[in-house]
Amino acid sequence: MHELMQGFLRSILNRRSILMIFIVSLVFCMIYILNDIYPLFLDDWNYSFVVSENRRVESLSDVFISQYHHYFEWGGRAVVHIICQALLMLDFFWLCVLNAVAYVTLLFVMYSIANKNNKVNPFVFLLCHICVWFLQLAFCQTVLWKTGSANYLWGMLIVLLFIYPYYLYFRNREYSDSIFKAILFFMIGIIAGWTNENIGIALIFYILASLFLYRREKMRLPKWAIFGLVGATMGCGAMLLAPGNYIRLTSVEQMVAEQGKTMSEEYFLNLKNLLIYSVQTVLPLIAAYIAGIIIYIRQKEKSIERDTVLKSSLLFIITGFVALFALMASPTSEKRAMFGIIILFIIPAIMIYANLDLTIKPLNVLNIVMLIGLFSLYVVDYTWKYQTISIASTAWKEREPLIEEYKAKGIDTITFTNRFHIHTKYGLQDLSDDKDHLVNQVCARYYDFKWMKAVDKESN
Repeated sequence: MHELMQGFLRSILNRRSILMIFIVSLVFCMIYILNDIYPLFLDDWNYSFVVSENRRVESLSDVFISQYHHYFEWGGRAVVHIICQALLMLDFFWLCVLNAVAYVTLLFVMYSIANKNNKVNPFVFLLCHICVWFLQLAFCQTVLWKTGSANYLWGMLIVLLFIYPYYLYFRNREYSDSIFKAILFFMIGIIAGWTNENIGIALIFYILASLFLYRREKMRLPKWAIFGLVGATMGCGAMLLAPGNYIRLTSVEQMVAEQGKTMSEEYFLNLKNLLIYSVQTVLPLIAAYIAGIIIYIRQKEKSIERDTVLKSSLLFIITGFVALFALMASPTSEKRAMFGIIILFIIPAIMIYANLDLTIKPLNVLNIVMLIGLFSLYVVDYTWKYQTISIASTAWKEREPLIEEYKAKGIDTITFTNRFHIHTKYGLQDLSDDKDHLVNQVCARYYDFKWMKAVDKESN
């Protein structure tokens, strides 16, 4: 009987593992497909060139030269822009594959944090994906747009991977330390802190709060944890103090002045927009988190494990608010800048969900209905995204042979007659009928044309 029970449990575990592999593979394929049909656009064309030089990036040395110029002339996000320019050197197929791998890895790190010390749960992984899919205000710009993915998807992946050991140590209390590990964390900490301004600040807060919790819980303080903090602080400081940031700020001030506005008005508008974005994304996650906490506390008796889960989840919530407040200091913010903040709020909400006892019949029924409903909506929305992005993809595929034909004939100007129009939320904008438009200029430079433009078929 005992052997039969063990065999039954192993078969369940195997089925769970097989289902997990299937769902991870499915998500990878679906994200790869969208990456493949999402064409290069604007900054992708720009960052294919060495910054401040009119030549293409052809080697890693070109990437570092480019980012040296970028650091002093435009901004401090050297790490993510190195990733960006390195990826843009690759064949488009491999660029899409790596982007899809980065996305699935991010989901898996989120899943590993949320489902820590629990059995394999493919539905928790699926829920991570669905939450990112629906709650990210600029999903296409942060996951499919290659420059945007380097800045936000890849940047947040690095930060979460660096956070994970701090989280793991608090959850499991398994102490290990060495000088080599401390040096390694110091070096990786510099990279993690140097990814994104508001997330870098949030990372430093998370580490400081973790060290405080270690001491409060009378845990030994590892050298690697301290060295990691020092590295992250140095990396974040190097990013924030980049001379290029001040040049970019001056540029923003000039643009605002040309629009007849003041910087105070711009700051107020940014604050207003961030509050709207927060209501759309953070508020539902906070509500779900609170509802989950109420059920979790009622289900679980007071224990060290329950206490650790509650403290860990709350730390992510507070870190999310720190990242949000840090973003409020910026004079302007796009929706895509919310990417890391939303991830920080998704994790604790799913962490509580993963630790609920869903075998209770009312909760089980509610959970099944929720998962089926969300997955159905996801399928519909995925289809819609695919069809819409395909409009842009098809247009550019039709243009490529024409571009090659004109180049072969030595013609350096071109007018496309298949201009497309899709919603701005997809992060794609077609060429204008004005050859001097910024998008047109950047595109013409990328394809080595004097000028390019696009017109509607009706205007021919």
